[in-house]
Amino acid sequence: MLTQIGLALAGWVGARLASEIGITLGKYTLLRSVRALPEPEAGQVEALGVDESVFRKGRHYGTVLTTWPPTVHCIYDGREGEGLADWLRDHLE
Repeated sequence: MLTQIGLALAGWVGARLASEIGITLGKYTLLRSVRALPEPEAGQVEALGVDESVFRKGRHYGTVLTTWPPTVHCIYDGREGEGLADWLRDHLE
């Protein structure tokens, strides 16, 4: 259940929802649960959403990728465009 909350809401919003249903945890715990998921097969992707994210404020940045249809949620550990392009070539072919 926590992984599904993390996929849908992530961060502090997911942590607030979890607390409403009686589960106390931090936003980083939710992000770690999403990062621990195995990477599913992408299949045919019509659109790719890319958004920069902070995993540790001021210390660790990354990029969250989502697909349409919504089947794949990945977190790329970096924020440079060239590195992301290489990662996409390796993972979403």
